[in-house]
Amino acid sequence: MTMKQASEALANKTVTSVELTQSYLQRIKEKDVEIHAYLEVFESHALEQAKASDERRAGGEVLSEIDGIPLAIKDNMLIHRLHAHLRSTY
Repeated sequence: MTMKQASEALANKTVTSVELTQSYLQRIKEKDVEIHAYLEVFESHALEQAKASDERRAGGEVLSEIDGIPLAIKDNMLIHRLHAHLRSTY
């Protein structure tokens, strides 16, 4: 699913952010054993953020078109309350 498709699905309420995030997390669990694309996956944080997005949407508040869409962030980007490895080797 592209980001545009995910955004439309969230807007049309055919999927929730929590469902979308759970699907992405499951895919990561299935594939990362082979490809080692992630140094770390912040599963609980991702689900917390997805729940918050769903709550905002339910209240009619959407931060942006990509609000609620899970995405990967390079390990050299600093994210509040999460540590960064600042490296690209596994």
